[in-house]
Amino acid sequence: MGDGNGVQANGGDLKEWGFYGGYGGNLGLISGNTITSNRESIVGIKAGWEAGAMKMCQCFNLTFKGNYVANNDGFGIWFDFAYANNQVLNNYVTNHPNAGIHIEISEVGSGYTLIQNNYVRDNGTLATAAGVDNANIYIANSPNVFVLENQVINNASYG
Repeated sequence: MGDGNGVQANGGDLKEWGFYGGYGGNLGLISGNTITSNRESIVGIKAGWEAGAMKMCQCFNLTFKGNYVANNDGFGIWFDFAYANNQVLNNYVTNHPNAGIHIEISEVGSGYTLIQNNYVRDNGTLATAAGVDNANIYIANSPNVFVLENQVINNASYG
């Protein structure tokens, strides 16, 4: 993926890119994709440090919905650094060593993030010293995050 306004990824098979698929921009739509098998071993990146399924930075008004996100090294769905008014809806997120859905470091102004109607299970299997980033859904240093009506099942650490 790349940066820009109005970027869309719909109905694709996004796999084996070895790092994370990144996005930054405004009014993006990522929907109906299968995002699997992105492995740290492909490029030597360690899980939890820029490895995972999909990482969004500096994005605004992004909708991430209806995706199957599974079996990636690192995090599943990851929002990081300066973002606002994004939605994570109706995704199936499973089998990641770190958090299945990870929201981290600040929102801009009065923005929000909505995490709703996701099925999140079997994430957070990587042991860390603190263990806190190994939840199915993990929120750190981010105000105005609304977590509603998700199914959170069988994770190694926190919910």
